[in-house]
Amino acid sequence: MSQCGRNFEYMGEDPYLAARMVENYVVGMQGTGTMACLKHFVCNNTEFLRRISNSVVDERAIMEIYTRMM
Repeated sequence: MSQCGRNFEYMGEDPYLAARMVENYVVGMQGTGTMACLKHFVCNNTEFLRRISNSVVDERAIMEIYTRMM
């Protein structure tokens, strides 16, 4: 069980499973003529000073974790 107080804002803690669910959500949404768009940016996963934070992430982590494609 997650102890995050903002659980309603995301599809879960597993990035692979969340990506699979979001794919279907976007396809369904776009099927109604509604445009789906990105709300949160890659690697922006902090609440502490989130408006001025600087996420320093190496390219390998971005490719293998944050933007992994199947």
